[in-house]
Amino acid sequence: MPGGISRAMRMIPALVEIARDVQALCPGAWFFNYANPMTANCWAIRRATGVPVVGLCHGVFHVERELATFIGAPPEEVTSLYAGLNHLTFIFDLRWKGRDAWPLVRARLAQERGEPFDSEALGALFPEMGTPGGAFRAADNPFSWSLFETYGAYPAVNDRHVVEFFPERFPGGRYYGKTLGVDAFSFEATIAWGDRIYEDMRAQALGHQPLDQSIFERSIGEHEQLLNILRSIERDERRIFSANLPNNGAVPNLPADAILELPAVATGRGLRPLQLPDFPDTLAAIIVRKLAATRLTVEAALTGDRGLFVEALLADGAVTDPEAARKMGEELLEAHRQYLPNFFA
Repeated sequence: MPGGISRAMRMIPALVEIARDVQALCPGAWFFNYANPMTANCWAIRRATGVPVVGLCHGVFHVERELATFIGAPPEEVTSLYAGLNHLTFIFDLRWKGRDAWPLVRARLAQERGEPFDSEALGALFPEMGTPGGAFRAADNPFSWSLFETYGAYPAVNDRHVVEFFPERFPGGRYYGKTLGVDAFSFEATIAWGDRIYEDMRAQALGHQPLDQSIFERSIGEHEQLLNILRSIERDERRIFSANLPNNGAVPNLPADAILELPAVATGRGLRPLQLPDFPDTLAAIIVRKLAATRLTVEAALTGDRGLFVEALLADGAVTDPEAARKMGEELLEAHRQYLPNFFA
């Protein structure tokens, strides 16, 4: 939406500068990016510099495990196939010990449909990072499950991010009796949460307060799995990980030059996407539409073209009036003037 597109205008020039430093100082290095908006950032870095940037996110890793717990399966026994954009990646194949697990998911979903709906729990901060007691309930992500019922595929990473790609379905931000950004996935609460974590970390680092013991109770493993990826590349273990990489024909019904989030094999020659020739056309239609806005975003950020920035806002879908988009674009650029060298000579 406009906030993410505006963020890309600020992030892309900075990341391109970093990538050029990497290219000059250690041309054989890999560049792993965690920064959002993931798709636009990685696409722009590769386009401007050719540096082999890889985008990493915990979303698919977590949601695959959540779907496993949903059907009562050990997460290590569940596998999946998926493709899409970061934060709009569709898991279209789910298996437990090699067998199709979707019938089990549908059975569990039907069972939960009869349970009472808890609107108070809806819109909690970062539910995909783990819910109390390991619970993963359909009622917590009603929009994601509605997409599953329509398309037969579940979107990572649940409602908190997926709703961002369908603004036209939530006029005025109305979301199941709540308002997006206000009492569902609140902007202010998210900012306060981040500020509080930073202040706590700073106080612990300076010795002003004791170390938070809860860090030892977090889920096992590193969520983005970078260390495992590096180990697999170094040893040519050929393990599969979720990564944001150029499509290059891996998903034939999506643009070859697009950055996609998809399963990739970590080999001694780097990360290689799995071929997904059976990605459904119905899902590809959703992704292609969003790729158009991302492509315009990348081009606007790299060139400083104000007209393309406005077109990206319109293509995204949250703003439909051209004059409103133009006015919003000018205000966003002016507000962040000091961080936008491409737009202000």
